[in-house]
Amino acid sequence: YAAWVYASSYSNIDSDGAPEESSTESAWAFPDGLEVGQQVQYLSKVHSASGFPRYDRKRRGSLISNDSQIFAVGEVASINDNIVCFTWAGAAKQKNRSAWSEATPLMAVLQMEPGSDRQDLGRGREERSHKAQRCDEYRIHVPAEAWNMVPQQTFVVTLTCLDTSTGGQIRLQLNTIGGDELDVQLPKDSAVEALMQTVAEQRQLGPGARVCILNPDGELLEPLSMFGPDAT
Repeated sequence: YAAWVYASSYSNIDSDGAPEESSTESAWAFPDGLEVGQQVQYLSKVHSASGFPRYDRKRRGSLISNDSQIFAVGEVASINDNIVCFTWAGAAKQKNRSAWSEATPLMAVLQMEPGSDRQDLGRGREERSHKAQRCDEYRIHVPAEAWNMVPQQTFVVTLTCLDTSTGGQIRLQLNTIGGDELDVQLPKDSAVEALMQTVAEQRQLGPGARVCILNPDGELLEPLSMFGPDAT
């Protein structure tokens, strides 16, 4: 798993005392690592707010805010030095607290390599990360309503080790296509579908993801099958 996050913010108070502020946060998450052909999840949040001048006593101190976000899924199309381009499969958007709706994916090119600065603009202040910074702890959280509007993604893992010697639990080791190793513990009477759900939760794949579990021979394990000595 890998993730990059871009963030910028701006705030200012004009000569009449009216405040204004804005911020943007964009994140690219790669459940199976950053490689050409691998899946990507994208979330961008934009916030803006403006207030009223000091002489407007009735409305002074209040803010008019606008918030929007767009969520998209796709795959990595190319990596050229620190520039990553994508092929987007679908997207969903939300404005303020309205319902999610289908959207056209943005040209959300990822520019890596961290760099930041802070500029003082008179009474205002601007903070900006010119390029996205790596932050593997970041997780994209959107409701099922948004996931239902984008194409289903498939995530494949291979079961490499199954240990039944830990009391009432079984310990499973899995490898992703990108080479990451996952360790999972489940009750001994668990079916493959329980492992599929656990993998989806660990990798933040969303409710619409399809997880495929393969044995070392590349054979697909059926969701309702139980774990036994022949699984690996």
